[in-house]
Amino acid sequence: MGHAVRHLRDAADPFISNLKRRVYPTLELDYNKLLDMVSEMGYRLMKSGAEIYRVEESIQRLLQAYGAPRGEVFAIPNCIIVGISSPGQKPLTRMRRVGPHGTNVRKIEALNALCRCLCAETPDLDQAWEALQTAAADQTYFSTPQQLSAYFLGTAAFCLFFGGTLADAAASGLCGVAIGISLIFMSRLGTNLFFKTIAGGFVSALAAVVLVALGLGTHTNLIIIAATNRPDVLDPALLRPGRFDRQVGVAAPDLEGREAILRVHAKGKPFVPDVDLHMVAVRTPGFTGADLANVLNEAALLCARAGAQLIDNRAIDEAIDRVQAGPKRKSKGMALEELRNTAYHEGGHALVAAALNNTDPVTKVTILPRGRALGYTAVMPTSDRYSQSRNQLLDQMAYAMGGRTAEEIVFHDPTTGASNDIEKATNIARTMVIEYGFSDKLGAIKWGSDDDQTTVMDGLQPRKYSDRTAEVIDDEVLKLVETAHTEAWTIINDNREILDELVRQLLVKETLNEKELAAIFAPIKKAPVRPVWLSNDRRPDSDKPPVEIPESLKRSVGMKPEE
Repeated sequence: MGHAVRHLRDAADPFISNLKRRVYPTLELDYNKLLDMVSEMGYRLMKSGAEIYRVEESIQRLLQAYGAPRGEVFAIPNCIIVGISSPGQKPLTRMRRVGPHGTNVRKIEALNALCRCLCAETPDLDQAWEALQTAAADQTYFSTPQQLSAYFLGTAAFCLFFGGTLADAAASGLCGVAIGISLIFMSRLGTNLFFKTIAGGFVSALAAVVLVALGLGTHTNLIIIAATNRPDVLDPALLRPGRFDRQVGVAAPDLEGREAILRVHAKGKPFVPDVDLHMVAVRTPGFTGADLANVLNEAALLCARAGAQLIDNRAIDEAIDRVQAGPKRKSKGMALEELRNTAYHEGGHALVAAALNNTDPVTKVTILPRGRALGYTAVMPTSDRYSQSRNQLLDQMAYAMGGRTAEEIVFHDPTTGASNDIEKATNIARTMVIEYGFSDKLGAIKWGSDDDQTTVMDGLQPRKYSDRTAEVIDDEVLKLVETAHTEAWTIINDNREILDELVRQLLVKETLNEKELAAIFAPIKKAPVRPVWLSNDRRPDSDKPPVEIPESLKRSVGMKPEE
């Protein structure tokens, strides 16, 4: 860079000392010579690996500096086109094809410095062309020993980084030297890049075989790890012993894991003293590490927008809702009748969930639209759960139907807002029948999954059961959904006054938290306990209770003795 700039300045010093800056009148400018110079500059920059947008910007500035009107530059990775219009409106164009190239940071720096000098001083075009050729011809190559040393050190260091011994590193370094020799030799021959890559891989493999035969590089304990989100579609041949024969499932973190992840992402973020990350972990079951990081980042952004200096519980609460259901929208744009309908819908969900005996507590109800939903009811578990009982699934179906049922009872005209709730209840019922064996008519048999239902229509996969069985499955699913619907209807009718009070407060406050909901649901009439379900009448229930959980085990998980 310094050589090119000094050359330019030495050539232009007498000229600059007299005029400081030469201004080219439009009619006297040699457009062809200018176009050759700027296109050559663009070609050299791209050949050196400069960014396309910087090349276009540099050429535009050169054209403006020399007074060329209406200059256009278009560059793509393998071509640059420069066009200008002469005073007689005659278009002039230069196009240069850019072949395969690497990146030479030193040359990019020299050419950029030269370009800035030309824009500032606008010397004679002949002087500028000479300085450009000098800068472009300045080739700085590392010697062959230097290049081979770099190949050796790079591959050896890579081996040491991944736990190899010194002997393994030496073997890797020799493989790197072999690759370097082949690449340097083929570069001097002008070999195509594709064949250079193939040859480099062949030489590397051959060198590895020779070194192993000589007793070098045999101390590496190699473990290959792969990751996938779809283990069900892997070729069974990949999972044979000696290949990917050990599978490690990475599920969503448990309570302890979520708290540890939150503490990692909380570093460097200012919180108010009463923020309890343990309680945040309790409120985020099923969240992944990315979700938890997003919660804290969202909370920080909310506080920053509000001008707060510390992250408080309200910001974290809003961030959790955003991650779960999306950002909230203003409810004031909704018609009052639709807003009231939404309040009864969400109130129906919350009321049914609170009255059931095997569901999780209701922690929040809001009629503020979030994402695509007009309202939101949060039913959060108090601890991590890895399986669900039949009664818990039935409760989920019942409170899923609570919104639709409330609309039926109050307005006698249900809306389309319950479509997602109906889908959830139907999916739960179908899964109970065909996967979990919760049907006394079909027994404890896995009949298939929902995927089978979609592939049958496409003819891609035969159904695993007969048409008669399919009819029984449909009847059982319908019976389960109808039973859940009836349970929700009974609960809402028995607690209609509580539902109306809940709706009144929702219309005023828009959002109710756990404490406010607990006060409203205090006089609630609970649903009756369901009778014991028998998979078969010939297998009656036993009256012997399970064994007690040892007190030591309770203490080990933090439970109180009375729990």
